[in-house]
Amino acid sequence: MNLVMSQTKELMFDKMELPDGIVKVVMGSIKDKSTGLIKGGIELDFATNGRLVDFVEKIINDGNHKIVFDMANIDRVDSSGMWAAFECHKKVIKFNGTMAIINIRKQVYTTFESVCMTNQVNIFETEEEAVSFLKGDK
Repeated sequence: MNLVMSQTKELMFDKMELPDGIVKVVMGSIKDKSTGLIKGGIELDFATNGRLVDFVEKIINDGNHKIVFDMANIDRVDSSGMWAAFECHKKVIKFNGTMAIINIRKQVYTTFESVCMTNQVNIFETEEEAVSFLKGDK
């Protein structure tokens, strides 16, 4: 797990191994002590974007080229957060990988849509849909 500050909250990342070499990246501001899961709303912004790109780059360098981003805890994305999402997408593609986004909130989806990011990345409602897509089941 990695930490970075965003305004008054810490941005936490966690990597979870899914079937078929797929990795799920979860982002949030709190780690639940009883479950160990990351939750809590956070912004993907100027303060957090570089760390996200670094975290994804490490995942790619470890040989993982199929990545699911769980954005359930992302409350807001600013322009630098959009850059980070696109940069992650570019890095995954560079290694012939595929990226999917799940659990995106409406306001974040609208931001992605406003810069045509929804035409560039694969967005799904559920983890099962994303995994099926990344496995090639489409």
